[in-house]
Amino acid sequence: MSKLGLSASLIAIGIVGFSGAASAQEADMSASNQRTTTTSASDEKDRTAEGFSDIVVTARRVEERQLTVPITINAFAGDDLDRRQIRTTDDLGQRVPALQVNQDPTRGNSFTIRGVARTFQGDPGVVTYVADVPQELYGGAPILDLQSIQVLKGPQGTLFGKNSIGGVVLLVPQKPKFEAEGMVSARVGNFNAREFTGVVNLPASDVLAFRAAGRYTKRDGLIKNVSATDLNELDRAAGRFSILYTPNDSIENYFVADGYTSTEGAATSGIVEAVASCPTSLIACLHDALGISFNDALAEQQALGIDKVSQPTIQESTIRVWGLANHTTWTSGNISIKNILGYRKTKNKTYADYDAFRLQLLEVIRPEMTEQFTEEIQIRGSSFNDKLDWVVGGFYSDLTFNSPDTPVFVFGNVPPGIIPGFVSKTITDTRIVSKSRALFGQATYDLSSLAQGLKLTGGFRYTWDRRKFSGASFNGTRDITNCRNIIATGPNAGDFLDGTDPLTCIRTLKQSFSKPTWNVNLEYQASPTTFVYVTTRRGYKSGSFNIAATATDLISFNPETLTDFEAGIKSQGRIGGMPYRVSGAAFTGNYKDIQATRSILDNGVVNTFIVNVGEAKIKGFEVELSLIPVPGLELGGYYALTDGKYAEDVLLGPAFAGKRLLGIPKKTAGLNARASHEFAGVGTVVATGNLNYRGSLPTTYNDLDPAFQSVGGYSTIDATLAIEKIGGLDLDLRFYCQNVTDNRSPIFASDSRSQLGYALRTHLDPRTYGAEATFRF
Repeated sequence: MSKLGLSASLIAIGIVGFSGAASAQEADMSASNQRTTTTSASDEKDRTAEGFSDIVVTARRVEERQLTVPITINAFAGDDLDRRQIRTTDDLGQRVPALQVNQDPTRGNSFTIRGVARTFQGDPGVVTYVADVPQELYGGAPILDLQSIQVLKGPQGTLFGKNSIGGVVLLVPQKPKFEAEGMVSARVGNFNAREFTGVVNLPASDVLAFRAAGRYTKRDGLIKNVSATDLNELDRAAGRFSILYTPNDSIENYFVADGYTSTEGAATSGIVEAVASCPTSLIACLHDALGISFNDALAEQQALGIDKVSQPTIQESTIRVWGLANHTTWTSGNISIKNILGYRKTKNKTYADYDAFRLQLLEVIRPEMTEQFTEEIQIRGSSFNDKLDWVVGGFYSDLTFNSPDTPVFVFGNVPPGIIPGFVSKTITDTRIVSKSRALFGQATYDLSSLAQGLKLTGGFRYTWDRRKFSGASFNGTRDITNCRNIIATGPNAGDFLDGTDPLTCIRTLKQSFSKPTWNVNLEYQASPTTFVYVTTRRGYKSGSFNIAATATDLISFNPETLTDFEAGIKSQGRIGGMPYRVSGAAFTGNYKDIQATRSILDNGVVNTFIVNVGEAKIKGFEVELSLIPVPGLELGGYYALTDGKYAEDVLLGPAFAGKRLLGIPKKTAGLNARASHEFAGVGTVVATGNLNYRGSLPTTYNDLDPAFQSVGGYSTIDATLAIEKIGGLDLDLRFYCQNVTDNRSPIFASDSRSQLGYALRTHLDPRTYGAEATFRF
């Protein structure tokens, strides 16, 4: 890391020097900046005078140049997604500073930005949007025919529909165009990987256009299971159909329908690397009682290595997602009204064996269904001779989550009587209805009368959330005599839990939450090449229920909030004739009423609950730099530091007090290069390389063994080599390789020896490589 750290440090130090030096060239650059054409984020052919793509973002729900928005944004244009090998949301974690991707085989990926993440069974800290419609529970989405991907950092709780405390990930599809075009591509690789993609755009008239895109991906498992289905295999299909209708200059209607299906060998939770013995571990005692050596099971896994497991249960995750979005915009003069209607539905079913051993112990069959309807309206305008730009609006969301008839085989194939009185199977039904309403407004006033290029923005939002839970739980069979919603200990033992219907075993809970959020920022276009800003924002994440709790103080948990302060700079120009682009930001945040999981004794058993544990302070900085030292060569790099620590009085216990937030690498960094050269009669040869570093991160503070309290830092290298427009044709050929050095470093560790009897680690995926041919028409 020494060279990488030095490079990143030089980038950070150079931000002031580059910005200052560029000021001397403002007069020369002013004219060239006036000639710059702001283009779609997907069109790499249209670039600024300095040679960089002029990416348009929608961070404030309108199209703006990325370099003039007072928010830290990482944006990738459509063509650049392939060149940077961003094929799935997993890849974003290796390309974006201070972003962590958390994998969940049943709900797709969720994101952590600057230390803010999703808590188990809680709301997401970072919300994913597809075509401006939030996906509240399912974080993943296919990267197919996109105009751009935009990662917005910090609370975004004013203008965005769903309140967000940590940030937003925007997936912006390509809109239909009024010209015929399309493409087909085929991709093959190791692990028997194959992928086929097609896109077609057809205008029906001068006011009506259609666009369709589809992709099918299949790959063998990356981890061989010698006893059942391989793990981490892929079988995915995705499609999108959109319509753009512009009957006149005042009205535009944009409709999007998309779908995604995936049947995969569920990702393993890790490779077992240590075990406990009886009586420390109940599972170890079970092995002994059945005449199976726990240590022999460990020896078997160690002999198999990190690329093989022996788990006899079929582990498979099936996901079905489809949705609709309709944007209707009416414009008259300086007033516009936009309505965004959204509908999304998901169906997931997971077969999993969490014990990680040949003996079937912790088996779960978990079906989940969600149905979500959203409605958002935005009214925009300008006043006082266009000095004041304003927007007001409202948002409504109605989401229903169902997990019916979920059997959990705690000790699947263990004969009865091994543990007296222990029930080996439970069945649960869960239904949660979440409704959210919000009103918001924001205004930006031009203060150029005080200083040319100075603007002040203020925004406010109030959100009302309502949650309703209903669910039943049974031991063994669905019979009222087996109802688990019963008080197990104390003077009321045997009574039904509060809110439980004694005839059906269904428990019903209701709770409402509400909070204001805001943002204030001062931005200054200091020169034609340099933009600076300071901002403060407050984000809010709703509370909810612990559905298994009996104690009054555990039944529900309260909202959490994050108030941050950020100062940033963005600059683009030339230094010594060499084009550059640089951006940097420093931030600090007060994270209050943090929602965290704790193991607590309740109703006679130790269970995992979400509780509000107190406060944390999150601070850090990040910087990105791009250079074009010579025509045809672009170099870039980034460095980010995120330092999040619990307060000394955090309720998680003394082991956590003053320690770093879990699951967050303190340092992330990366270097990238792109070189291109046109060879007459051959085509344009383009080579890219990406070096990405993720620092060490803590995984727990509860364990006695330091070896499993954290994982160390690691680096990965990805590369591509392409020939574009071969022989003058619209044909491209690209070779790719991810994880070039086949680095298999651990990326997660967990020590459950005192409960489940084993400790494990999850490792980086092995090296993958292949080739792709693309034909455009």
